[in-house]
Amino acid sequence: MDASVEMVARAERPTGRGVLHRNFKDMVFEAEFDGIWACASLLHVPRSEMADVFGRFVRALEPGGIWYLSFKLGDSERIKDGRLFNDQTEESLTAALSKFGALESVGVGVPPVWWTAPGLRRPAAGRPFRS
Repeated sequence: MDASVEMVARAERPTGRGVLHRNFKDMVFEAEFDGIWACASLLHVPRSEMADVFGRFVRALEPGGIWYLSFKLGDSERIKDGRLFNDQTEESLTAALSKFGALESVGVGVPPVWWTAPGLRRPAAGRPFRS
C-alpha cells in the first residue's frame, strides 16, 4: 500500500502482485495483517493526524502481529523540498504510542543514531485496545 501512484507501480513490477493505492487515513483494515513494515513512511504524517493513523495501524494488526515503524530523530515538524517531515524522539514517540494500551515493545535492534525505530506487538490477549 502506498499513497504514491509511482511507488505502487514500482512495487507491483518486481512482485507481480497488486499494490493498493491508498493513504494511511483511508486504511479500514480490521485484524488483517501479521506484520506491518512502515519504514520512514509515517514520518510524513502531520502530528495532528498521528493518533488517528496510529489507531488505524493497531486495528489493522492481527492479535500478536508486529509493527515496525521509523522516524528521523528530532523534535520538529517541518517542510523540506515541499514534503512534510515529522521528526520524533524516543520520548515523544513513546508518549504518542502510549495512548494505545494494546502495544508492547519488542526487540528489533538499534537503529542509526539519527532514527528512532521501535518494533511493537499487538498482544494476543490482555490489555485492551484504546483508540
